[in-house]
Amino acid sequence: MIMRKLNLFLIAALILSVASVAMAQDKKEEKAPTKEEYIKNLDSADAKKQIEAMKFIQKNKVKEALDKVGKLLESASSSDIRGEAASTLSFLEDKEKANPFLTKAIKGDTSGYVRYMAVLAVIRLGDDKALEALEYAHKNDQDPDVKDVVRRLLVKFGKIKEEGKKVTQ
Repeated sequence: MIMRKLNLFLIAALILSVASVAMAQDKKEEKAPTKEEYIKNLDSADAKKQIEAMKFIQKNKVKEALDKVGKLLESASSSDIRGEAASTLSFLEDKEKANPFLTKAIKGDTSGYVRYMAVLAVIRLGDDKALEALEYAHKNDQDPDVKDVVRRLLVKFGKIKEEGKKVTQ
C-alpha cells in the first residue's frame, strides 16, 4: 500500500516536472519585440503597448521614433500617454526636432501633468530656444505645480529674480 502511494507520488512529481520544463520552453520561445515592432506599437490602441514601446525607445534612444512620439504628445487622448511621450522626447536628445512638440504642449496641452512633463523634458534637453515657452508658462499657466517648477528654473537661469518670497521680472 505504501509502495503504491509512493509510486503515485513519484509519477505525479514526474508529470509536474515535465510540465514545468515544457512551460519554460514555451516562455523562451516568446521573443522580445524588435525595434521596428516597438515603433509600430506606438500606433496601437493598447495604452500598455504604447507605454512599453516608449520605455524601450527611451532606453535604447531610438531616434527614428521621434516623429511618432511627437505626434502621440500632440494627439493621444490619454494624458498618461502624452506625459510619457514628452518624457520620451527628452531621452532622444534631439533638441531641434523635439522642442516644437514640447513647446506646443507647454503652451497648449489641457493637462497640467502633460505641461509639467513637457517642462521637465525641455529642461533635460537643455535648449535655450525653449526658454520662450518657459516664460510663456510662467506668465500664463494656471497649474501651481507647472508655475512653481517654471518659476524655479527662470530664477536659476537668471531670467527673473526672487526676493524673499516675491518674484520679480
